[in-house]
Amino acid sequence: MKYGVAVVILVMLAGLGAVPGVAQQPGEDLRKELEALKESQARMQRELDVKREIDALKASQSRIEKDVQEIKSLLQARPSQPPAGQAAPAVSLNLEGALFKGDKNARVTLVDFTDYQ
Repeated sequence: MKYGVAVVILVMLAGLGAVPGVAQQPGEDLRKELEALKESQARMQRELDVKREIDALKASQSRIEKDVQEIKSLLQARPSQPPAGQAAPAVSLNLEGALFKGDKNARVTLVDFTDYQ
């Protein structure tokens, strides 16, 4: 049975050359067609890869948007002013003999401390 099917297939393939309108292409034409098919397949694969990357970026963007919305809701839930009684403690420094610029009796003094060791 298998032998008979193989013979029928071989006869059909051999007969294709004798059928009018079905010309056998020389080897060079087949190679060019194969190369064109390979290039088309590669282009389609690149397009598919780009679509996958775009989908991944969209998913990432969606997660970022959710995070931003969560941050906004947390910020809106916070009180707008710090609670009373929690002001920064006042600090007094003795700067006698130190070099300074500006008014000696200024209400605010900025001190820049650096240690060059």
